[in-house]
Amino acid sequence: MRPAILALLLICCAGRGLTAAPLDLNSATRAQVDSLPLTPDQADAIWERLLYEGPFKNLYEIADLPQIDANTLFNLRDLVRVNPPRPGDDRMDRIEDAYYRIENLGTEEGTNVGLVDEWIDRMLEPMNVNDASLDELMDLQNVSPADAVAIYNQVRLQGGIRGVRDLRAVPGLSSWGYRNARNYLSFDKRDSQRALHGAYTFRAYDTPFFADEELAIDPELLVDPTPDVSHKLRVNYAGNYKAGAMWHRSLGERTFYWDVADAQIPEMKWFGGVEKQLLGPVHLDRAYVGDFQISLGQGVAMESGDFFNPRYSGFGFDKRLTGIAPDLSRSREYTLRGAAAEASYGKFKAIGFVSSQLKDAILNPDGSLNRLISMVPRDDRDIYPTAQKLENGDTAYVAAFDGKQSMIDAVREVALGGELAFRPLVGSSIGLIATEFAYNRPIHPALGQAYQFDAVTRGGLDTTVNIYSVIDAQERDEIADNQMNGEIVQGHYSDVDGSLWGDARGVRRTFGLDLMQVVKNYTFQVEYAELEQNGGVLRVGDDPHGLVAAAHAQWNSLTMLGVYRDYSIGYDNPYSRGFANYARYNGTTYEDEFYLATATFAQLERNSPSPQAEQGVYLESRFQVSRPLLLVAELDNWTRVADQADYYRWVGKLTYRPVWPIQLRLRQKLQGRWNSNPTQPAGFQTYENRINLEYRLSRFDELELMYSSGYTRFTPRPRLIGTPDPTGESPIDAQTASPQEAVGIEVTHNFSPALKLKTAWLMYDGFLWNFEDTEFVVVDGKSTRWWVSLTNRFSNALTARVKVSGDSPSTQTFRQARDGNSYPDPVPGRAFGGDNVAQRTLSFRVQLDYLF
Repeated sequence: MRPAILALLLICCAGRGLTAAPLDLNSATRAQVDSLPLTPDQADAIWERLLYEGPFKNLYEIADLPQIDANTLFNLRDLVRVNPPRPGDDRMDRIEDAYYRIENLGTEEGTNVGLVDEWIDRMLEPMNVNDASLDELMDLQNVSPADAVAIYNQVRLQGGIRGVRDLRAVPGLSSWGYRNARNYLSFDKRDSQRALHGAYTFRAYDTPFFADEELAIDPELLVDPTPDVSHKLRVNYAGNYKAGAMWHRSLGERTFYWDVADAQIPEMKWFGGVEKQLLGPVHLDRAYVGDFQISLGQGVAMESGDFFNPRYSGFGFDKRLTGIAPDLSRSREYTLRGAAAEASYGKFKAIGFVSSQLKDAILNPDGSLNRLISMVPRDDRDIYPTAQKLENGDTAYVAAFDGKQSMIDAVREVALGGELAFRPLVGSSIGLIATEFAYNRPIHPALGQAYQFDAVTRGGLDTTVNIYSVIDAQERDEIADNQMNGEIVQGHYSDVDGSLWGDARGVRRTFGLDLMQVVKNYTFQVEYAELEQNGGVLRVGDDPHGLVAAAHAQWNSLTMLGVYRDYSIGYDNPYSRGFANYARYNGTTYEDEFYLATATFAQLERNSPSPQAEQGVYLESRFQVSRPLLLVAELDNWTRVADQADYYRWVGKLTYRPVWPIQLRLRQKLQGRWNSNPTQPAGFQTYENRINLEYRLSRFDELELMYSSGYTRFTPRPRLIGTPDPTGESPIDAQTASPQEAVGIEVTHNFSPALKLKTAWLMYDGFLWNFEDTEFVVVDGKSTRWWVSLTNRFSNALTARVKVSGDSPSTQTFRQARDGNSYPDPVPGRAFGGDNVAQRTLSFRVQLDYLF
């Protein structure tokens, strides 16, 4: 009997051991953590500790969390265990811990492409917070100036920050700033290793241009276009010595070459530089040769880059990396190549640069510079062919235009400038900015100006003809006095004979004042700049100006931002990236390709990176009501200076998480132009509503449902739509409205921590913008769309990503409404010359990342 009882006890104990084996916290899933006897706050604390700070070293580290008391630790003692993490390469472990951040940063495009490289470098080679300068802390993504000052002051007061617990306890550091700063900081000098590291990225895709963009591109370039391809290599030694190169070719573009000693070398970007060097009493923060980017103050006077970012505040996700940085971005036109340096001496900070490059530009018929132009793809067309169309529709042959009049590398730009700042207190800065951009052609931004040339008619008669700048000769009279073209006709003119550069024939000088003050949790910034024309350097208000003033306040649960901007209509500075809602030429003749001498000129509006002349106030607030509820509000009211039209844009966002796996996101936007002045163009109103429901499953799988609706409604115009004598009883009498609706589903499945599949399917009718994996896509029409993305992380060093997209629109009929509803001219290889045409598309995107 006793042996039987003993055997039974052994079986029970064995069964208990099989069913109740302690859980290894370091390898637990979120669902397993939630299954433990913990409150929701305690489970969140343990999970965030694992997610953001890495594995526990022993069981008693759990007690370091404020949410874990002695009773909870006692209850967990028999339920969990902590297997120590295996030793490995610190850098590879860091990649493992933060890979989800790196993969998203590595696929971003647009304004901040160059900054992404810097953030990845800083994530993989985090700087020691105890040795970091205030500028380095301010440059961290999603870290406000007030947060940076709080960290910097704590290091000086305490003598050092020993770890994330000390960082979390920094007085004045917001929870949002803490969660972002810890990704880029280390706390031990031993973390700094003198080793060579680097990254290589290959990317190729053939995602079609948006329909509105295609109107400004030569149709022949869109027939079976070559894909967009780029190769980028960056190397970094000990965090202080950097170099890199990048080759990039846009969709539909041919490869351009440098002719070096009779050898054809593809045009590319490159740089080399040093950082953090002591030269006696001078601290050399950064110095680069080759391609570099620069941002001074709030970007009003000077910031390089080809992309316009609406409402670019410099706070939060719109972070601006002030000073200089390497440039391996896709920007090609408004870029700098030469040498730049950034240094500090006591309470003074200096930034200087010099650059010399050939730039793409539109030239007037007489060879003067009309405007710089950013072309995507670059078009080597002859903008002034020998055969010229005249106002009467006839053709004449102009001998002066023999050869090709190309926009490619049409003008040389020599630039120099910088900023000298005085910092009397921590968080205070008074900076003076000066820049000069000189060109080897005079600057005459004419619109429809007539230039006389000797010509020969088709009948062989000698004659004199007028050739007009930019505008189609037959459209000149219709748009000559358009009040919407204020930004064009008040462009910057310059005709000089030498400057700081002896060969200068046109010059653009800018002078500015940059102020910043941090007071506890408040940040105040002001930048004022003037574009020199006829006024004096030291006289304020006698030249066209740009002004941006911002105030930012933060608490743990509440963030508030206010921005005021005021630009003169004559502030024609192509290197300005100050805060604005629209790019400079929005609403001008430049956006209507049918008015221009060649449709490619419309890329002046499509790709303009500088702000429009606006006066207005922007307010933004982010309020974390509770852990499950987040509210965000944006209010923007402004006046366009050119025609005094009043605009508004109001956005509300709500994020609600009733229980952990479910998250609901609502977004409402109302935007438009008031129609209070009958002399203005018609007003409009745009309404957007978007609902996203996310259901987070185990193993980081996710299911997301999306519904979007809205419309754009214009002012009633009886002569164009509806009955000629509207009664007012019908809501559609004499007005036009463009509705929009879309519904979609997206699924994410992780086969393993290294293999992830994302797929989505949606239907849309009208205009729609959407994020597809890590790609931003804009579509229009009535269609069904799908995409599949597969990401495979072969190792911590090598990752491949493949995405395939398909679009199946409803059939359409293509006609030229401005040409008697006739069919468009046929283009070989493009089938859209008739009725019931379905333009189905299939596109791909491939990216390979290798870290070493």
